[in-house]
Order: sequence, then structure tokens, then C-alpha cells
Amino acid sequence: MRIILVACILACFISCEKKIQQHVKKEFPTSTEKVFIVSEEISESASLASLIIETKGFKINNEFSLTDIDPVMEIKVTDLDNNGYDELYIVTQSAGSGSYANVYGYASNQDKSVTPIYIPEFTEKDFEEGALFEAYKGHDTFVFESDRLIRYFPIYLNEDINSEPVEYQEEVIYTLEKGEASWQLKIK
Repeated sequence: MRIILVACILACFISCEKKIQQHVKKEFPTSTEKVFIVSEEISESASLASLIIETKGFKINNEFSLTDIDPVMEIKVTDLDNNGYDELYIVTQSAGSGSYANVYGYASNQDKSVTPIYIPEFTEKDFEEGALFEAYKGHDTFVFESDRLIRYFPIYLNEDINSEPVEYQEEVIYTLEKGEASWQLKIK
């Protein structure tokens, strides 16, 4: 009887653990021969991921972690502010009918070190009538251009269901700016 009880408890414990389906590690070189290393662990359900972002070749090498985020859709190394030093951008997108996207960024401080880029989160005011994200219900796509990041998303009318938007889309343009204490993606 004890053996069965111990076996049941052990089985429950193992099944409750967060199971990792896949582990991927990739290097992303910059134009100045520095390297961003991104290690991604994807959960068995493929609905969550955890990342470790490391740097190599900088005067001070950094490590950052993102846990329980949406799965990665794209990783891009580019220089949005055209200062000669590349940034790392990670685009994630949720599983499900909304497919909401997020961006995480890391900027080079003249190749001495790397710091996170502040990206403003949505507030309730952003969804009010007449606001920029009034008709937002996800399904974002991001496009990196030479000096900006563009977020596209379909427009929904009040009666539209989440999977059937109207046929046109909104565009939000972000530029990278050096703030007082950190780098920031600002809406133009």
C-alpha cells in the first residue's frame, strides 16, 4: 500500500512540474562584431517560453531573463536610432484567438554594455474612444524599417468578433530614443 501511495504522489509531483518541450540557443551578431545570445525554453504546451539573453564581446557582458512570456515569433538585430550600435528586438505573440504581440528590446551603450529598452505598456486610456488603440484586439504584426518599428493591427468594429476584423488596419510607429535613464521606444 505504501509503495502505491508513494508512486501516486511521485506521479502527481512529476505531472505538476513545468515540462520543457524544446530548448533553442542562437547567436545574433551585431555590425560591430559583438554578439547577442538568446536561449529559449518552450513549454510542452508551446503557449509559454522563457528566455535568457546574454551578451558577448562587450566591455561589460550582461545577462537578462524573461520568464513565462509568449512564444517568440521573431528576433531582429538592427540599429533603429542609427547611432552605429545595434539593438536586439524580440517579438512574441500569444497563442489563441487574439494573438496579441509584444516587443522586448535591448540596446547597446556604445558597445560598453547592454540595457533593456523601455517599451510602454498599454493603459486603459489607450483603449478609450478616439485613442490610438480604440479598436485593438490583437493580431499584431511588426515591421522593422531603417529608423523605426511599425506595429500593424486590424481594426475591429464593436460588433466584430475577434477572428473577423474589418478589412483595413491601423499603423503605430515607434522610434528609439535615449531617455534620461534608459532607452525608450516612443510612439510618434
